[in-house]
Amino acid sequence: GTGASGGAGTTIEAEPNFGSNFQKLPFTLSYDPSSDLVVTFELPGGSRLDLATIFIPAGATNERATLTVSYPLDLSNYLDGDLDLSILLQSQTTGQLIESLLEALELRTWTSTGTPRLQELNGSILELTNLSEPRLSLDIDAGIFRFTDDSIQVLSKKLSRFTNLNLDLISSQGVKKRAVISTRKPAERNRLLYGEFASKPFVLVDLKSTFGNQLVQLQLHKYVRGGNTFLNLAKLKLDEFGNASHELNEPLRKRDRLRVLIDGTKIIYHSVVLR
Repeated sequence: GTGASGGAGTTIEAEPNFGSNFQKLPFTLSYDPSSDLVVTFELPGGSRLDLATIFIPAGATNERATLTVSYPLDLSNYLDGDLDLSILLQSQTTGQLIESLLEALELRTWTSTGTPRLQELNGSILELTNLSEPRLSLDIDAGIFRFTDDSIQVLSKKLSRFTNLNLDLISSQGVKKRAVISTRKPAERNRLLYGEFASKPFVLVDLKSTFGNQLVQLQLHKYVRGGNTFLNLAKLKLDEFGNASHELNEPLRKRDRLRVLIDGTKIIYHSVVLR
């Protein structure tokens, strides 16, 4: 058939194995080092609807761990482009917080974001190395790659707080309230996001919540020798908020485009293809 990989004749992927995890902050998930963990969530504050994705590859720890992601300050402190996340991994065996990873965690924003620094568990501040490609060399513990649209990909073997706020100001003066009238409506836009983690390409389907719990057909639009062709990639089950994610077998080529259909009808969406 033309369905998703994962067994002959499989056409419905109700739970894509690449983590159809869309969560609301704060959240806690279990990390099993035998498989990748991918989770996408909405960043707090500001007027835009900003998404971020955390990818923890298999083998990042030697043991099962509990991932907890939260924002350290009150929501009213955050503006568009702010990034301030506490990302903790706690051993499920000993209860100890894990300071260093064997494989780098990746934190990806999907909209323009200021440059964060890393505050380690012991409180020390680590500046992120600017990377020319989104991967770490052996001698670097934490780095940042900036895309042309000013979104970022942070790669780090260290935890725990990633922030582009002025930590000195916060600690010396307490937090100054920055009042923002929020005009955010959660999940009220349609978009497809395409990106690569650990060189694995995947697409995030982020439709309006009115599409929640529906089946969508994900298609690849290819331009071949002067003609257009559409290939069925997978049928995906959206969660209650209209979200799903799917790992692709190969990266998109320059003129490739993705689209989604519901009951054969093309959904109008904003496509974000990241190079």
